[in-house]
Amino acid sequence: MKHIALFENFTSLNDFQNIEVGQQLKYLGTSYEVLSNDGFILELKDEDGEVIEVNYNMFKNKGYLPKYEAAGEITFKFTARNGRDILVTVQGGRITNVDNKTGIRFPFSEGQTYNRSIETWACNNNFKIDGKDPCPDKKVFGIKTKDIPQGHELRMLFPSKFRK
Repeated sequence: MKHIALFENFTSLNDFQNIEVGQQLKYLGTSYEVLSNDGFILELKDEDGEVIEVNYNMFKNKGYLPKYEAAGEITFKFTARNGRDILVTVQGGRITNVDNKTGIRFPFSEGQTYNRSIETWACNNNFKIDGKDPCPDKKVFGIKTKDIPQGHELRMLFPSKFRK
């Protein structure tokens, strides 16, 4: 699995209060310019001139500053059993683009943080990520099923764990 730099460092109210007027940032995947910052609420303007207000908790969950975009752009390919693909582009720990060609509802959208719940969704819905199965190995009493030899009593006690 590729490492993606997330924004663990941007959690303090102090960072939020130090955002300067005129600075460019992103919120929900859209670029905004800061019009005002009173320390608790940002007033943001997008390219179309629409103005929105964002508080600290909203920005902490869905916004990010360009200085935290250290990681490059990474594209993940989710492949279904029927060969259809969902392409997810991640930059700086945030989903920047979702190209869904499967017709299946993909519960993650642009602007959300990329995390392990996407892998859980892929496992539950029989998708592979970049050709690899994201599901964890099956275990019996903490032992991987592939490490238990044929004819062992654990194979007779738990036969459902050894079916493919």
